Amino acid sequence: MRASESILVFIHPDKHDAGAIKGDADTLEEAMSGDPPPKPPEKNQDPTKKEVKVTGPPPTQVAAVDMLQLTLEQRARHPARACVIVSAWDRESESGLTPAGYIAENLTLLDQYTSSNSEWLETRVFGVSAQGGDFEAARDELAERDPLDRAFVHRGDGSPGAIGDPIAWALGLGD
Repeated sequence: MRASESILVFIHPDKHDAGAIKGDADTLEEAMSGDPPPKPPEKNQDPTKKEVKVTGPPPTQVAAVDMLQLTLEQRARHPARACVIVSAWDRESESGLTPAGYIAENLTLLDQYTSSNSEWLETRVFGVSAQGGDFEAARDELAERDPLDRAFVHRGDGSPGAIGDPIAWALGLGD
């Protein structure tokens, strides 16, 4: 990790856990605006015992930010490039969001981290579809097409790109 100049982070839109997001907090605030709970939660009276029990894996964006932080720490803040790739982009391309907009809306912690560390971590977002569509819904149509023709890439701003753009950018060979 110390010597690498590039990092590829893949996020699958159907398989990421965003954790609590602002919308969840707004819903919780709304639900809590009624009567206060009958008994306040008990506070830990012993300041030496700061046990936090976490079960299950952390939300995807927390794991991604942690990985990026550890990588930057290993590199002693030597600048690197991080390519965030939203895979299965065919599932999201019709949502009206760009790949960068998808990250900003659905993985806000990751978006904020990469924005606030831009002097150490140059980041680009891409949306990539290796299949070109949903094989569950259009298997026959997609199977008839050449896999190289049906795969596609969208840059962070939503513009189409070449299939090699994410790797080329990560390696410093493209803009």
